Amino acid sequence: MPHAVVYRLLRAGCFGLVVLVMATIQACSSSSGGPSAPLTANAAPTLVRVSPSETSLQREVGQAIAFEIEGTDPDGSPLTFEFLLDGDRASTSSRFSFTPDSAGTHEVTVRVSDGVNVVTRRWTITVAPDVPRPPVATVVVSPDSGSAPLQVTITVTASDEDGAVARYQVDSQADGTFEYDGATPPPAPGLTATFPAAGTYRVRARVTDDEGLTAIVERSVRVSANRPPQASLTVAPAEGLAPLAVRVNGAGTDAEGGIALYELDLDGDGGYELAQAAPFDTTIVFDDYTRAVDLVLRVTDAAGQTDVDRATVRPLPDVDESASTLRQSGTERLPSDGRSVRRIIVRIVDPTGRPLRGVTVELASSRNGGPMGTVDVISPAAATTNAAGEVEANFSTNSSSTLLGDAVVTARAAGETLAASITIQFVTPVNTARSSIRCPFTAVHVVGSRSTPRQADVLATIRDATGNPLPGIFVEFRTRDPAIWPVMPASGRTNGAGQFGGVVTSARPNDSTFVDVYADGHKTGAICIVSFLP
Repeated sequence: MPHAVVYRLLRAGCFGLVVLVMATIQACSSSSGGPSAPLTANAAPTLVRVSPSETSLQREVGQAIAFEIEGTDPDGSPLTFEFLLDGDRASTSSRFSFTPDSAGTHEVTVRVSDGVNVVTRRWTITVAPDVPRPPVATVVVSPDSGSAPLQVTITVTASDEDGAVARYQVDSQADGTFEYDGATPPPAPGLTATFPAAGTYRVRARVTDDEGLTAIVERSVRVSANRPPQASLTVAPAEGLAPLAVRVNGAGTDAEGGIALYELDLDGDGGYELAQAAPFDTTIVFDDYTRAVDLVLRVTDAAGQTDVDRATVRPLPDVDESASTLRQSGTERLPSDGRSVRRIIVRIVDPTGRPLRGVTVELASSRNGGPMGTVDVISPAAATTNAAGEVEANFSTNSSSTLLGDAVVTARAAGETLAASITIQFVTPVNTARSSIRCPFTAVHVVGSRSTPRQADVLATIRDATGNPLPGIFVEFRTRDPAIWPVMPASGRTNGAGQFGGVVTSARPNDSTFVDVYADGHKTGAICIVSFLP
């Protein structure tokens, strides 16, 4: 701990003052005889970094050790450094490196001085005898897993810390036989090996250095059973009129890497007329419609495994335009309200009357395409016949059109116009709210046998939006249960006054039923209750 000492000097001059503890202190007096300043002891240097930090070190022969010192002096004096190796000066720098060349014990000392004080640090180094070290080897197998037969590439690298690698050996089956043995690694891209069957294999590499020391490393290779490829054959269209141009797509997939060969049998006789390395995407024209044609695709993977897929093409004979038919479901009258729909059915046959599948049918309305544009809606306007040779479509008027009158629907099959056509009459739409029903007798009492049927007359009047009666409208009467309360007639068309009537009959007394009115398939707001009394 620093101490301050005050001395009074009685005459002018310089005086030497010896401090016996650590340092010599010089003090001067002024001409006045008083002290010039308090005297303080010199502070020793401070070590701020010492490397290595541990004082006892273990090394081997030839293994270098780096020493480094950093320090400061509280008094601001410059510092000097001196490294001693086993008592002999080795360096006057703040850094020193020592590489032992023999086994034994060594001492390194560093002295840091500010010119007055000295700070020291010592290290004891124990040097072990030089022991040869074996080489270090690495083996890489790529890929290290896959399906049989699996071909892999083996690469080997090695290093030796205290010498050189003199020999490389590779045993690809770990059976003791080295397929490669040389003074250098296997040349790029590496040694190839093939594993033909499923299982787990070991690849072993051994390297030897110039001192005869060795290193052995192994890698596992997992081989799974090869899965066969999958073939996929598609044809479009599969049916149609001869001559029929068919788009043929033949593809394949293989989980182990790809298809090596694509083959196509064009007539199903077992002989493959086409063969190539790429998938098939071609067009074939079939002229003969006397029989179906079987196409077969065969794909082969790299392991020689195969798979096949089949498709059948049926060229069809010509369409008989006269025998093919065109009809509609329901009546020929259709309200021009944009909601009512008529179902149209087209049936296409050949000259023998056999239904034709896969024929493209196009429907058209005589009212479309004029100055008014699209008046009628046909959905779909074009379709392909099913197995029964039929196509169905919905027909209605455009909701924005109030055009009345007849629409003639025609059909074209395979580009030929059918002789048959249908006519749909568009009429003023029924106003279901303005339509009504009248029940002349809402309570019926019949004297006589209880088995005598009870009867009540009902009369429906159908009107348009302006309240005018609509003649020719198809009307239906519906009761709670037609088996108990039948209406005769149950349906028919309105007369010139827009009316249609019927008689409700019941053999069960003391009961009642409602009667609903439907006009052109739409339920109206007209309803009445008929009660049958005993």
